[in-house]
Amino acid sequence: MKKWILPLSVLVIFLGLLAFTLFDRPPKEDTTANKEQPEIFSLAESDIARINISHDQEQIELAREGDAWWVMPGHLKGNNLRIDTLARTLAGLTAGRVIVETGANLATYGLDRPAYRVKVQLKDGKSATLLVGAATPVKTDQGEGEYYVQKENSPAVYTLSESTVQMFQAGRNDFRNLYFFKFSLADVEDFAVRWGDLDVAARLEGTEWQLTRPESRPVDLDKVTSFLDKATFLEPKEFVKDYPAEADLSRFGFTSPQGRIVIHQKAEPKELVAEIGARAGEDYYVRRSDEPYIYLVAGKDLEDMQRAAEEMVK
Repeated sequence: MKKWILPLSVLVIFLGLLAFTLFDRPPKEDTTANKEQPEIFSLAESDIARINISHDQEQIELAREGDAWWVMPGHLKGNNLRIDTLARTLAGLTAGRVIVETGANLATYGLDRPAYRVKVQLKDGKSATLLVGAATPVKTDQGEGEYYVQKENSPAVYTLSESTVQMFQAGRNDFRNLYFFKFSLADVEDFAVRWGDLDVAARLEGTEWQLTRPESRPVDLDKVTSFLDKATFLEPKEFVKDYPAEADLSRFGFTSPQGRIVIHQKAEPKELVAEIGARAGEDYYVRRSDEPYIYLVAGKDLEDMQRAAEEMVK
């Protein structure tokens, strides 16, 4: 009888292990929910016609017209680089991770009343909308914050990086064109500056720059480049008035501007003109003659341009 005890005990152990393997193994991992960088939007960037960003304080519409972007309402010239970057991000928008595939309590994630709604409208009339909810309670392993997001009419809840959400948190003026003179130095054919007692003009003749005012003579290329560099990076400190009336032009000093900068280039627009109006403390009101906007520009930036122009005649 004893000779059967060992084989029987082995059989009992084997059956126990078999039962554990079949019935007590942990559930299979949901690989979909743990997929890295899950896709939220898959759109062709070139098909995006409009981007609408809405929240409690503001509603912004960014409209593409040809190769240019415009900020609505107001049909204001947009910052093409910034809006192109936003459109590219939205076209291939990917999440940090999937939180819930279905059956989410949206209030838990702040998605019952989203803080931001970002609607992408395509040229064919179709659209996709991203809802942005509350911030997640913990940061990623890399130390970056995240927000809960959801594609409208889709049950899944994802996380999205704080840096991406910050793109939607920009204000209307943040999407506007920031530069008075956006040009390539290689395209400039001539320029002129009149401001107070300063009256300087120069023209490219062949491969050499020549002063044409206050006298006709060669001018050092480094001095020309210094002035044009400062001009191309000139940007507003503040947006003051869009579509000004005649009374506004008078109030801000544009009935008789104290200064005028003119640049002619090969590319369109052929002529770039900035008028310098009244002083406002240490700063100046400035406008482009071909645009219906008045800006406030830091006095230091304009005075740096003035000094660079003065250097050309020394």
